[in-house]
Order: sequence, then C-alpha cells, then structure tokens
Amino acid sequence: MLQTNPSTKLLAERLISARRSQKLVDATDCIPLAAADAYAVQAIVADALGPVGAFKTSRKPGSEQTLAPIFAADIGWGSGMFSALPGDVLAVELELGFRLMADPPALGDPDFVERLRSILEPVAALEIVGSRISGITAQDALAKLADNQNGAGLVVAEALPAGTARDSAAENDNAGSSLRAHLRVGDDVVLDGPAIVPGGDGFTTVCEMARRLGSHCGGLRKGQVVITGSLHPMVPVLSGTEIYGRLDGFGEVRALIS
Repeated sequence: MLQTNPSTKLLAERLISARRSQKLVDATDCIPLAAADAYAVQAIVADALGPVGAFKTSRKPGSEQTLAPIFAADIGWGSGMFSALPGDVLAVELELGFRLMADPPALGDPDFVERLRSILEPVAALEIVGSRISGITAQDALAKLADNQNGAGLVVAEALPAGTARDSAAENDNAGSSLRAHLRVGDDVVLDGPAIVPGGDGFTTVCEMARRLGSHCGGLRKGQVVITGSLHPMVPVLSGTEIYGRLDGFGEVRALIS
C-alpha cells in the first residue's frame, strides 16, 4: 500500500502536527488523488505516532471495503473521555468489535478463515469520530481516509475474566450478523433493540480486512481490536455529553465528551 510523493508527505506531516498540537490543519493543497496515497499517509502517521491498537473497517454494498488504524493512545477500555479539536464536532457510533486473542494465522494458511475466526472475541465498541482537517476539505472521501477514516477515539468493552473467553466460532456465531444493542447519548436513546452488522457478517468483514491489510501499519496482532462499522446513523455529540452503549452478551462501553 505504501507510496510516497510530495503531497502525500505534506499531508502526513500536517496530520502529525494536528495530533501533536491539537489544532485543525489545512489540506486543500495536498488532498490525496487515489486511495493508495491515502493509505500511504496512514502508514507515515502510524510510523510516527503508533503503536496501533485497533483497526476500523466496514463493508457496504457497492463500495470498496476501507480500513484505517486507531492508535493505542486513543483507546479506552470500558470507558474513556474525549474532546474535539477546536472548530470540529465529534460524533459517536456503537459498533461490534472483535478482539484478537492470539496473533492471526498466516495469510497463506489453507484454514485461514476458521483459524482466524477461532481467535476472535466479539466485544462492544464505541467509536468516537472527528476530523483533524479544517474546512470543506474535511468532507473529501480520500482526505477522510488519509485521516484514519476520521477515527478520533475508541472505547472497547472490558475483557472477560480469565477462563471465560468466548468461543466465537461455536457459541457466538450469531454475533457475526445480528445482535441486540442499546445506545444512549445524553438523555436520548438512539438505539434499543435488534441491530444488523454492516455487510451482514462481522466475521467475514474482519477476515476480508485481514487479507487487505497485510503488513500495513504493522498488520494485525494479538490484543488488537477490529471494529466493523456503525450499527446506526452517526450521532453528533457536544461537550459535556455522557454516552452509554451495550451489546447484549458482549459488554458495555461508556464515554464522556469533555
């Protein structure tokens, strides 16, 4: 995936600066022209600011599956506090995530799908969405992709106690497609009932992402989490908002937007 050109390097430098300074940056003169350029920006930023603790992805009919890293420093376990960069507004998405309980099998393994599935633990996840790019450019699809698909933070449900890890291949196969979800944003209940994972099957989403990812941003490793797309329309949130999410059987997540 990694390609470099002057615009790619310039955008990567500005996104690194945005994260370090906590200020939005202008990208009008270095918008990526192709997905390969956007992924190259991701890789440069990850090399400077990693390690990577999670990846986000989703499958939607009629569009190419995208992926982006989430840095370990931006992940809360069970709960987290997040704030928007001045000039931006955060949003939240409740998602089904999969924690890797071991390093993934080699891509060439003939039993790759089943072996990967056997080490995935379904977990509730709350993604915080926000931009580091100012102005109209922030809405450009490739600029968003370069900016880690606008990933601004993540809360992942706590791991289960030792000895109770879920057998995702056998006992929780339904977690790949449908589940019961609850999301409260402030005083508003956004979601309460059945929810369908984007693309129809979270397990397949993770497997296909693993094949596309390869060694990009370090590849998949034990302990990382893959989130598979929002279970509902994205919800903007203002400062002072408390958020509570739950996927029945897969944990709870809480966040405060400061």
